[in-house]
Amino acid sequence: MVNNLTSISVMYLYANHLEGEIPFPSNFGQMPMLGFLRLQNNQLGGKIPPSLGYLVSLQRVSLENKLEGVIPSSLGNLEALIESLENTGTGWLSRVGKQRPSRTA
Repeated sequence: MVNNLTSISVMYLYANHLEGEIPFPSNFGQMPMLGFLRLQNNQLGGKIPPSLGYLVSLQRVSLENKLEGVIPSSLGNLEALIESLENTGTGWLSRVGKQRPSRTA
């Protein structure tokens, strides 16, 4: 149902007692206008789905829950994403964005 929201640009679902894994998006092109996603203060667990990289307009995302694992590299392809990700489950805090090549001496 959430995947059919093609015109939505802001989704704030924080503190709604959501449980389980992050269920969306399942395909590229779903929610193409979504720029702001807030899912913190729920009971979401599991890994961050790499499919979040399908949210091509995503600028800010807050996932503070009980997630585990690493931040998927697909999020690094989101050129508009400017906000850090925090997680209370494992304590990781990362800035997501395109990685720049390292300089060698």
